[in-house]
Amino acid sequence: MLASDNDGIWLNQKDHEEIDLDEHYKIDNIRSIAYDEESDEFYFLANKKREEVGFFLIKFNAFNPIKKDEITMWKHKLDIGDCNINVIRGRDPISKNYYKELVISYKTIYINTYNVFV
Repeated sequence: MLASDNDGIWLNQKDHEEIDLDEHYKIDNIRSIAYDEESDEFYFLANKKREEVGFFLIKFNAFNPIKKDEITMWKHKLDIGDCNINVIRGRDPISKNYYKELVISYKTIYINTYNVFV
């Protein structure tokens, strides 16, 4: 997986296959990417989809980026920056159950709010 603000490329070095993810998903302004090694999935946060500004979170399989889930597709017309995606794991000390949380944080530009989603 290689990415910049304007381009995301998935590369299979074994089969020499390459997929331009921003063109395939119709996204732009890539803000953050995270890899979850437990489930072999990437989380991809973009600020534009089909020229509409918003908060667009996509999850896809690390070995097959064609298989994707569009988790959040908010068209709120606000630019975002300072984005982070983290996969948090732990064990609840009381119930002894294991948990896995996806934590996303970003700053909304121009209105200066910082948002955190779990």
